[in-house]
Order: sequence, then C-alpha cells, then structure tokens
Amino acid sequence: MQITDRFRADFAYVFAALVLEYQSELYHADRIDEDGLRNADFRRRGWDSLAITKSMLNDPAGTAELVHGIRLEREMLVKEGLIRRPELPRQQGRRTPLRTLVPLG
Repeated sequence: MQITDRFRADFAYVFAALVLEYQSELYHADRIDEDGLRNADFRRRGWDSLAITKSMLNDPAGTAELVHGIRLEREMLVKEGLIRRPELPRQQGRRTPLRTLVPLG
C-alpha cells in the first residue's frame, strides 16, 4: 500500500494508522538504511510501524494476538482524538476509497 509519495508498506490498517512490515533476512539484509528512512517517514506522517519477522510467523496465533491488540489500541486513540488518522497520497486507479473502510472491532 502506498503510504507516502515515496514509500509503500507491506500492509496497513488505515484507521489505526498502523503499518506492518515483513522483515525477511534474505530481502532486507542489505536494505537497513532504506528501511530506517521509510520507517522514519511513516512515523513523521503519523503512522506506527510494526516489524513482522520470520520467527513471529512460527507463532501465528501469538502474532495475530499481538497485531490485533496493537490495532485495537491505536483505533481507540484515533476515535478519542488522541492521534489523528494520517492522510494517504492520491492513487490512480484505486477502486475503493479508503475512507469507506471501517475498523473490524
């Protein structure tokens, strides 16, 4: 998902302003600098970034519980106005306006 004009995220919960990034050993080993710049840009724009690692995928239930808990916590902060939901850049060809998507609860 395109989060900024420059960077994409592997996955994002828009209403919670939460980005999930898979950190593979093979693909990301030589991209540490770019990962740091991307995560700093996400944070500057109001997104929180959670790295998902290979070992986390060995415990799918635990990882799902962790992600779900963080997502719910951030959704509540957005609803209470304590953090704002960040804007996304306009994207050509998007069929579903993201403003129509709602949190799952």
